[in-house]
Amino acid sequence: MTYSTRITKNDLCLNFLSDVYTNWLDDQKIDHKICASELLYGRIRSQLTNSQKQWLGTFIEIWELTDENT
Repeated sequence: MTYSTRITKNDLCLNFLSDVYTNWLDDQKIDHKICASELLYGRIRSQLTNSQKQWLGTFIEIWELTDENT
């Protein structure tokens, strides 16, 4: 049996954003590998700088717009 893998524009965009997020986590030395919204709104929020919170908020907006429009 063979499987056909079809990569959509949405997949490519979200994979790119996932890479951006993972790199940002590494650059920020954030060890919590959880989704951006859990990081921003969860119990770790108090440990984030204002700049990190702003970046996460913007990233979440971009992710949602990309997911809705591709």
